[in-house]
Amino acid sequence: LDDAIIRSGRLSEHIEIGLPDADSRIGILDTHLDAPRAEGLDLDIFRVDSEGLNAADMEQVAVNAAREAMLREDVVRTKDIQSGIDQIQ
Repeated sequence: LDDAIIRSGRLSEHIEIGLPDADSRIGILDTHLDAPRAEGLDLDIFRVDSEGLNAADMEQVAVNAAREAMLREDVVRTKDIQSGIDQIQ
């Protein structure tokens, strides 16, 4: 935020929200991944690779993965999600 917005007297409270933990990141990815998925797709393998990503990043990973699968006219596979993570990082 711009310093002028947060200077004394403008806002009564400052609340900092940290990055989501591994369980939350996987939950966010699972929620936003609306595209058909490959049978047996395990989202838990992305716990480490997604470290440091926020909720909006995880939503964009899901969008990117779905887009790649759609372009191939296929279901979302592990490689699509990994590619989505790579695009964000």
